[in-house]
Amino acid sequence: MITGKELIVLGYKPGKWFGEAIEHANRHQLSGEALITYSEEVRPRTIDPHAAAISYHQNIAAATPD
Repeated sequence: MITGKELIVLGYKPGKWFGEAIEHANRHQLSGEALITYSEEVRPRTIDPHAAAISYHQNIAAATPD
């Protein structure tokens, strides 16, 4: 039986998706590579922020004098 602890050991961060993933994995008796493949498909995708702020500017042209 798959638990949240097993997903954490595999390197996944706990979140709302754990419940559904665990239920699916247990229902379909996933383990090993099949579990990792499924987890990679359903885990949320995140983007790590930059280590330092990056400069950004945008020029804006007014469409009307107001």
